[in-house]
Amino acid sequence: MKLLLAEDDRRRGHVERELGVKMMVVDANDLNVEILGHASSLTQSDEELAALIADNPAGQSRELTPFILIRPLDAEKNAG
Repeated sequence: MKLLLAEDDRRRGHVERELGVKMMVVDANDLNVEILGHASSLTQSDEELAALIADNPAGQSRELTPFILIRPLDAEKNAG
């Protein structure tokens, strides 16, 4: 599944259209982050995207990479 999404812009676009989620496919763990592909609507460089998950937010080491969602927080909802 990871490779299908990484290699196919059409599939990544489908995920975004159907779910409203801009996506990137990464191979990430506590040792390394590699961007395998991302939605064309993400305008950041691969280096900028990798920096978003450099701290290994899912906490995995050598296990299979889980699905994680990274999204902006609504400051008003999260205040307090």
